[in-house]
Amino acid sequence: MLWGAFWAFALFVAACVGLTTAVLELDKRQELRIIRGSRVLVDAVREMEVALQTMVAASRGHLLTGQTQLLESYDRAVTDFREAESLGAQSALDPEDSQLLAQLRGHFEEVRRLTDAQLALFKDDKQDKALEVMLQTSQLRNATPNFGRLIIERIRRSDAAGLQRLGNFRMWGLLIMVLLAILIVAAAAVPVGRIEKSLANEIA
Repeated sequence: MLWGAFWAFALFVAACVGLTTAVLELDKRQELRIIRGSRVLVDAVREMEVALQTMVAASRGHLLTGQTQLLESYDRAVTDFREAESLGAQSALDPEDSQLLAQLRGHFEEVRRLTDAQLALFKDDKQDKALEVMLQTSQLRNATPNFGRLIIERIRRSDAAGLQRLGNFRMWGLLIMVLLAILIVAAAAVPVGRIEKSLANEIA
């Protein structure tokens, strides 16, 4: 019977080690998900937003000053947006993130359509019409939500929910370990009681 209690205690220790290992593995996966997924996605969206701002600023600056080097900044911003978009699409695993990226891509296409028209009008010496298009571009930008902020807020909500699930897992794991300890103590009490009874009979 003592051997039974010993093996029960060994099983309890193994269960504790296994549960601790599982919790640590979940923590590691949570951290890796944030580092490899969420942060990459947030950085990509921020770069896309910066590229959009640069596009608008470069096209507006060229219209107001006529400096041709601003056209190089404009073209580079378009390339930067495309590269950041590709990186963001690879990192967006949540359907909501993919939807927000699609909306940001659509906004980019609309802005580029207006800025390209603005530059073409300026090139054709139609400055008044170019200014009208520039105003339309500003209005479009002001009416569009900050997609980077929306994605960051969604990631924070997702991370909070994940941590909550992990906390629940830890709580249930602790409860299971307490129940196992109670069962082991109860199981060990039986052979100990029998041994005490046997010793008492022998002494008597």
